Amino acid sequence: MTSIIYKKWKDKYIDLINKISMKKGWSASDINPFFYIIYDHLHRSNALSLREFKKQLKESKKNND
Repeated sequence: MTSIIYKKWKDKYIDLINKISMKKGWSASDINPFFYIIYDHLHRSNALSLREFKKQLKESKKNND
């Protein structure tokens, strides 16, 4: 059984990305540079803070290159 823990920072991060995307005129598609981050990394992350998430994201980019 997996337990889903609500993390407030994720909602704030998504709100910030939505605000930036709307301001730039980007839709929720592949042309949005944040699409990959949200689709592939945010929902799989078990980070407790935004800082920890950014470290995980940086490590995954380093591993993929």
